[in-house]
Amino acid sequence: MKTKFYKSFFGLVIAGVLIFGFSQCKKVGTSDWPEPNPETLNELKVTVFDGDQGNALSNYTITVITPDGILSEYQNGSGSLTLEGKQVGTYIITATKQGYLTRSAMVDVEKTPEGVIAVTKERFYLSKLGNKATVSSSGASMAIESDFEQSPILTFPEGAVNQPVDVTVTYIPSPSKFGDFEVKGERAIQSGFSFSPDLTFPENAKATLQVPVTIAAVRNGESPMLLGSFNEDTQEWEIIEGVLNADRTMATFEMPHFSLWYTFTGYRMVKTMTWSPYELSGQSENCSEGACGTFVYSIGSSALVTSMAEYSFDLKVVDTRCIGPRYQYAQQLFTRCRLANFKIYNYTGEYLGEFINFPFEVFNWKVQETYCHHQGWGN
Repeated sequence: MKTKFYKSFFGLVIAGVLIFGFSQCKKVGTSDWPEPNPETLNELKVTVFDGDQGNALSNYTITVITPDGILSEYQNGSGSLTLEGKQVGTYIITATKQGYLTRSAMVDVEKTPEGVIAVTKERFYLSKLGNKATVSSSGASMAIESDFEQSPILTFPEGAVNQPVDVTVTYIPSPSKFGDFEVKGERAIQSGFSFSPDLTFPENAKATLQVPVTIAAVRNGESPMLLGSFNEDTQEWEIIEGVLNADRTMATFEMPHFSLWYTFTGYRMVKTMTWSPYELSGQSENCSEGACGTFVYSIGSSALVTSMAEYSFDLKVVDTRCIGPRYQYAQQLFTRCRLANFKIYNYTGEYLGEFINFPFEVFNWKVQETYCHHQGWGN
């Protein structure tokens, strides 16, 4: 691990059904449960996946900037990486792997009540670096490798660049492809495109991006198709509205500059945060034994929300924990997760409905212990 101090770390950012189950430690194999770990106030669990196939990646690098400005670097051979997150505030986490597009996320860690252990999970889906083409001052077009049946097309008119330049475009699949639903700045983001190098185009010679439309709300005429670049510092979008063809199957955008751009509908999602109730997720089977538990919270997507996404999906968050043992005590594990309720508005500002109990991978675990030596629990 490498560690150094970073004074100004925000400038680094480039970019309802409840189900629960529990089991005892005696009844499971070591491959099914993690080893009991020291109780830290907060844990950050980072996992990196391939953005095409969805399988977990290995041999990646994670850098973390903590709220006090310390930058630490970790090399991870396989599986998830668990870090201490004892400081309250914003963590900047970056996942890097050779041959893949580097991604960053800002993760907020809240202060936990006394005796509660918080677990915050962050998943990165890294896309393999996309195709490259040389663009001259006379213009060019390039097809972008993607999941769409018809390739997106990037076109440079004459005069868009004043000298030859190598352009790389990396496609980022919709989070809904992997059963996720990401809301950034009140927008449910779908497919994205990372363009490099950083270029700014003349007003009369902007590059154009043609993107196939697979979002139901756009194809059925209920919403425009938008392309946006998000400013992490200001939490605001720069938005371009696409020009749709007659059958609303293709959207064309005039791009003022290159950066990271996402597609989404004209719908806005305004959230309020809450928690699920605590539920029993694990308990000791015998006195002086520890306990292991799995907490699962899942919901199905509504028709309105599914119409905003490129894939249909259900949402589920899961976490597992083991504690103890403590001699002459029985233990119970109780768990809850962070939830959001979204009020949904269309592009004209009309209220359409609410999507409630949207789960996040932020968990609170607490333990109740009962003295059990003289209560028929045996030794």
